[in-house]
Amino acid sequence: MNTATLTKKVIHQKSIALLLLSCAFGLVFFYMYFVSVAIVEVVVRTEISHDINMLSSEISELESKYIKAQHKVTGDVASLQGYKKSSAKVFIERGGDSLVLGDRSLR
Repeated sequence: MNTATLTKKVIHQKSIALLLLSCAFGLVFFYMYFVSVAIVEVVVRTEISHDINMLSSEISELESKYIKAQHKVTGDVASLQGYKKSSAKVFIERGGDSLVLGDRSLR
């Protein structure tokens, strides 16, 4: 082989080696980028999950306050209309002699 073809071959091999080296650096860069993006996404997801739990807890507290206020208002409105609080409880027993629950022969 003459020196011109040998020089071309060496230049060609150097350009291929440089291309492969730049591809390797590019792949390492993209790998590190995607790993860092994945880590950031996990951290953001954890923070959002924490925020959702906090808001859910706050909503539950507000709902319980609302229900307590609603029962108080209902009791106040009932007392204004003359109703009194009764401590006696009335239980209803379903018997077979009822017209509603009786068999068809009673109709």
